[in-house]
Amino acid sequence: MRATTAAAATTLVMLVAAGWGAVAIAPWAGSPPGPPTTAAPTTAVTEPAVDRSVVRVAPELLDDGVALPDGLVQTRPTTRLLDGELRGWETAFDLNGVPHDEVLRVLRADLTRMGFELRTGDDDVFGVRRHDDRWEIVVARVDAGGTAGDGAELLHLAIGSRPE
Repeated sequence: MRATTAAAATTLVMLVAAGWGAVAIAPWAGSPPGPPTTAAPTTAVTEPAVDRSVVRVAPELLDDGVALPDGLVQTRPTTRLLDGELRGWETAFDLNGVPHDEVLRVLRADLTRMGFELRTGDDDVFGVRRHDDRWEIVVARVDAGGTAGDGAELLHLAIGSRPE
């Protein structure tokens, strides 16, 4: 199950980074979902307080950026996409000893605070929202494969945005 989830998340991250084209929005049958509803997200998220300080990444794509626990180490340069109205941002972080549950807990809490509807698993987070006449998507997954090939965990984080 974990391998299937990781493969699906990898594919979605690559599609977001590639421009969030028609394939990436296929689950919406070629168009984004209708207007936001007042119904609660399908994944209830109750997050305990986090003792670790946070850093914000990707403020150029989301208003305040996305919160991640301090201590992660970026493992590759950030890839940025600006193709007309399509915008994308992607990178990876070595968790550097920060428990992956904590990383995803901080990310879930911040995305919930920003109004994203979430779908989550043990090792991934998928969030979508409509904001300022744009659809925004955040895809994050944690898997093994640290920078030294020592089985350390990596966080793959991709953010995409397109007009309605």
